[in-house]
Parts: sequence; structure tokens; C-alpha cells
Amino acid sequence: MEKRLAESKATFRDAHDAVAFVLHCCMLERGFRCVAITDAVDEKTKTELAAAPEGWNKSSDGYCFAYTHERLSKPVIVKSLRIENTLAVHAVKKDDGKLMSFEANVNDYVKSGADFKDSMNVFSSLSNLQTLFDKHIGSTVLPPAQKQPPVENKTDPLRDDRFTPKARDPLRSGPRLGGPGSSGDYDPDLDPLGPGLNPLGPGGLPAPGNLIGPGQLLGRGRGRGMKPRFDPFGPLPGSQEPDFDDLPPPGPSGPRFPGFGGGRGGGIV
Repeated sequence: MEKRLAESKATFRDAHDAVAFVLHCCMLERGFRCVAITDAVDEKTKTELAAAPEGWNKSSDGYCFAYTHERLSKPVIVKSLRIENTLAVHAVKKDDGKLMSFEANVNDYVKSGADFKDSMNVFSSLSNLQTLFDKHIGSTVLPPAQKQPPVENKTDPLRDDRFTPKARDPLRSGPRLGGPGSSGDYDPDLDPLGPGLNPLGPGGLPAPGNLIGPGQLLGRGRGRGMKPRFDPFGPLPGSQEPDFDDLPPPGPSGPRFPGFGGGRGGGIV
């Protein structure tokens, strides 16, 4: 409030001027725009006057200010009448006709013997005058602000960082199960330069890949023999491992182990 008073550079004739202008500043503090100093105001006007409009205190009877606000459809008119040591304040809202009134004894808010040429040093209780305005006009002149509905925090799994694959950190991660240059299971499938699905692998040796037998992970340390699985192919001749292709590798067929179907469409092992 003090800053607005200083910037307005308003001059007062007496205590009534000082109190009336503070009430005017209270309206400006709440976002109102002063558009006229008469009650005959165009409701569509958008011209905003200066903080201390020219001629605002020229009348010897009282004061009149017209205001607009973005939350109101029509202006608010505030009239203050000088009655001895009292300022009778009346405000009316044009949109609904609501009337708000109160009276203020100017001597309660202005210093005795004040120099009205110095507008910043004339008030004895500026905060009490603001409280009086808030009680009778400031708290009711505007409709309650509409509350925005709370924004729901919806997590999109496609955008959530928790679902974003993270780069593997070899210093924090344990040893990989297989992969190029390692001896783990499924290596041929993980090695882009390895035999892949080549049934014979390098040097004509079987490439285990994703076929599971006694030499693979599930068979280690649990005894010999094939583990239960669906395998439509018989094992390689002379081997206990599953076949790696739809057809046995070229060459003479060796003895078949009991329980295994031979060639395409073999039994369950």
C-alpha cells in the first residue's frame, strides 16, 4: 500500500481526501481498474485512468470512483460522502445490485495537525483503515475465485523412466549368463558372430544355443540324462544332446537312444 501511495503522487486537501484515497487504493490492490470518477460510466469502457485521476477530489461534497474487474460483468461504483468528521462510504455492484456501506471517522486514521503536502506522513493507522475496508467491502465485492480441479497424476508406462531400459553397467551388474567370449549357456544365440542356429557350429561341433540337454545349464550338477522337454528330433549319433536341425546332419546314422523319436516328428523326451 505504501508503495502505491508513493507512486500515485496524490495530494490531499484534508483528512477526508486522505482517507478516501486510501480506500481507492484498496480497490486497486484487489485488481480493480479505475475507469471513471463518475457513476455515469460506459459498461464496455476499457480505458484505465491513472492511480490518482485528475479531478478526483475537486468536489466539496464527496468522491466517486467507478471500477471494472475481470471477474465481474459490470462496474462497481464507490461513493464517499463528507459528513463533518465522518466519511460515509457506499459501494454498489452493477451486476447484481448488491450494496455495501460503512462509516469511518477520519480523525481515527489521520494524524492531528498533519502536513497534507506530504501524503506519506499523514496517516496514524493505515493498517486499521485497510482492515475496515476489507471487513465491509473487500471481502464481499468479488465473487469467490473458481477452484481448478486437481490434476490427476497418471503414469504413462511408455513415458515412465521406470520402464525405460537402462544401459548395463559392468561395475554394478553381475556376470552375464552367456554372451560373446564367455562360456555360459545360450552363447551361440547371444554371439552375433557365433554359429547362431548352425546345427554343426565351428569345426563341425554342435552349437548348443537354446537347446537344452545334459551339457546345458539345467543339466549341470544334476546327473546325466536328458531333461523333460518337447523335442521333435532325435539326438546326434553318438551324443546325448538334442538334435539341432529339422534333419539329422549328413553322414551315417548312429545308434538311436531308447525313448527318443528319430527325425521329424519325434517323441517327447
